[in-house]
Order: sequence, then C-alpha cells, then structure tokens
Amino acid sequence: METKNVASLFKELSKRVKSGEIHVNILVFDSAGKLAKKVPVGKGNGKNAPRVKLLKKRGRKKLNLPVDRDIYRFLQGKIDGETLASVCSEFKVKKDVFLPKLARLVKRGDLGEIKGSYFLLRRVRNLNPQSKVIVVKRTPIVPGKLLECLKKTKGGTLPELAKKMNEPTFHRLIKPINKLVKDEKVVRDGKVYRLA
Repeated sequence: METKNVASLFKELSKRVKSGEIHVNILVFDSAGKLAKKVPVGKGNGKNAPRVKLLKKRGRKKLNLPVDRDIYRFLQGKIDGETLASVCSEFKVKKDVFLPKLARLVKRGDLGEIKGSYFLLRRVRNLNPQSKVIVVKRTPIVPGKLLECLKKTKGGTLPELAKKMNEPTFHRLIKPINKLVKDEKVVRDGKVYRLA
C-alpha cells in the first residue's frame, strides 16, 4: 500500500462523502472535554436526510420556545410593555435563545420595542377552546339608573358619577347623560351635572 499525504487523503474522503458512499459523523467536544453532540455532515439529502431532520427536530424541542400567539396574549393589555427579562421568565426560556424570536416579531411589525421593553402592535382575537370568538357585551346604562345616582350624589362630574356607579370608565355615561340634558332632566354647569 503506497503512502499518501494528508491533503490527498482528505480529498478522497470528501469525494466519498459527497457521493454518499461514506457517512461521516463529526464529534464536537465542549470546553470540559466532554462529548457535546454528534452532527451529521451534509445538507440532509439522500440517505442522511432522516437523521438530519430528526436531529433538527430534537434541537427545536430542546429550545421549547412559545408560539407567537402565546407571546401576543402575554403582552396584550400591557400598555407600558414588558422587558425581555419578564417575558423570558414568563415562558421560562433563556434570554439569548428568546431574543432572536422577539427580534423577528419586531421586524415583522407584530411587536414594538422601545428602550428594551416590548409591547404589542397587532390586534389579537381571544379564542375559547371551541375556537369561537368570545364577545363580551355589557348591558347599556339606562338613563333612569343615572338619574337615581344623581339624586343620591346631588351632582358631580362624569368620572365621579362613573365611580359611584362602579363603572371602569366614564365613557359609557356620555350618551345617556347627553340624552337627559336634551330632555332637560339634567343641567350641566361646566363639567358638573345636576338634576334640573
């Protein structure tokens, strides 16, 4: 058997690998000298394809990244946004693994990022398990209920009246109070409403 130099051996070996005659596994060692993982050589074509796909799939499972929709639901309603650390702690994922996913969502325009805090830019539909859109419709405020509140409090501004009626905001009171003002049952003095 004749002796060959290293370069010619390497060329011959690479030809055999490309032709599919030989399958080569590269062993990767970490800093401690322990075996880290096996990486199959090649793009994953031919006989080697199932192993490459399997290893890629295993790699994705190990990352355990959340689905985009879960990220949207977490950020929904948070006007000031959430920091990278709080988002990562919510989904129990490391920052360096999660940052590229958030960067992709920011680039796509689904999320916004200002000074390290992420917030939602897109509309999210809340779906129940049967995949039907949940519609929560509150009953409208009756003008009579508003008159009763005005009798008890002897007048007040819209935010004060909303607080007395246990409403989250005063915006739902605008239409009924304007109707009462037109009917001349309520008098408006600046921002204060009183019974006529």
